Amino acid sequence: MGSADTQALRCLPCNRSFSSKEARRQHLRSSPAHDFRCEICGKRCSSEEALKQHKQNAPSHAPSHAPLIKCDICSKSFKSDEALKQHVRDAPGHTPQLIPCNVCNLSFSSDEALKQHMRDAPAHNASLKCTICDKFFGSDEALQQHIRDSPAHARSFQCDICHKSFKSEDALQQHTQSAKGHQKQAKGNQTQWFFPELHPKVVEALSGSIGPVWFNDEESKDPTDSKQTFVMAKFKCDGCSTSTWRSGKVTIVIRGYPGNGYNAEVFNQHCRSCNALGTMTLDEESYVDRVAYRLKVWAGVPVLRRFYERKGMPPHKRELCEGCIQGWCEAGIASSSPARSSLS
Repeated sequence: MGSADTQALRCLPCNRSFSSKEARRQHLRSSPAHDFRCEICGKRCSSEEALKQHKQNAPSHAPSHAPLIKCDICSKSFKSDEALKQHVRDAPGHTPQLIPCNVCNLSFSSDEALKQHMRDAPAHNASLKCTICDKFFGSDEALQQHIRDSPAHARSFQCDICHKSFKSEDALQQHTQSAKGHQKQAKGNQTQWFFPELHPKVVEALSGSIGPVWFNDEESKDPTDSKQTFVMAKFKCDGCSTSTWRSGKVTIVIRGYPGNGYNAEVFNQHCRSCNALGTMTLDEESYVDRVAYRLKVWAGVPVLRRFYERKGMPPHKRELCEGCIQGWCEAGIASSSPARSSLS
């Protein structure tokens, strides 16, 4: 056994050795030689050093001639400054005194905290009102901090089409660029659109005719039916800036899915002057009418065949119609083409 191990198993005060650490611990607990007890008050201490500190600090053990130092908070007396400081620091009842607000009975740990409370608390100066949540503030600085930091007042950017809100303009822009049917206001870079925001109007037009109708926003699904027809719209050219036109032959492809599902794709047109894609303003009434009519036909509801007047509209130009260019428009498909029969 090494010298370090021998030292660990020896009781230094009485110079005895033990066979194990546990035997040495039991010796230290039970041996009268290691009973560090105060002969004045009978208190037992863990070591000779602790017993000395107890005798020095306990007020009842101080010599009659030694002046005692009194605690101003609880009136207890101590033999030394060090003992008093330790008492003030550790005693639960000696925490810093709280300073009460005489108006609302709240308490604060410092004069500075109380002053800030008096300056900003609505109950003490209800002069500045937050127009968003109707809370009052005592200074413009406090009001601005409230508006800036309150989660309830975080600025949001709302989508005009589906009314979802986003935390930043970038997030809103990404949403409008990627969400189906949200590109109808795109500036010259969109060839076709879906209009899910018009679905409630389609449902209203079908009320009492067929069962629940749903809008399919999954392009990968194969339709059970498909029909190409026309709607009306106005266009503005962002290339020429001054060119505008109306059309009664705007290509729309309506697709049907199981369980009264549908979607409808509307195709853009090009400017006659510069061939740029137009910005389209859809005639919503014609869209809802065409879609509702087709869904009734597919559901087996008896309907009268529709004929639409297009007086005052310019002639249809196949080379300017995205529906014709992409092979969807009846006006741009030869009567013998298989593509035309697939749209009937």
